[in-house]
Amino acid sequence: MKRMWMAALVIVALGLFVGFAGCTKQNDMESEVKGKDADMTTDASTLARAYATNAVVGDGTYGEKILEVTGTVEKVFSSAGNRVVELTTGNPSLLIDCYFSEAHKAELDKVSAGDEVTIKGKCMGMTKYVDLQGCIFVGPQE
Repeated sequence: MKRMWMAALVIVALGLFVGFAGCTKQNDMESEVKGKDADMTTDASTLARAYATNAVVGDGTYGEKILEVTGTVEKVFSSAGNRVVELTTGNPSLLIDCYFSEAHKAELDKVSAGDEVTIKGKCMGMTKYVDLQGCIFVGPQE
């Protein structure tokens, strides 16, 4: 019984650590994004197509750069202590995931599927989808 409690405690502690690490990463990345002009502007479909065609070329063009991306919201959700806005691209198997810190909760509560948004963030390449980290909204979000 003591081992079960210890295992449960370790799992809870690990979950808290991962959540905290995710929040810290977004806050650090957001400071970098806020302090710089965008290197490039594009739309979600163009960005996704670049990575779908050739991820190496996509990284060469967009990777590690500050981007302003305009697109339509597919959904908004939470993941590992971050808020994520997922943008549609015309290809349901390839989306753009825009990671925000929890500090943007009030803004994100006003965003819904179908909204057109412009988001600035640092392109971290493609895992399952193309990832933008340290995101902030550009201009007013109505």
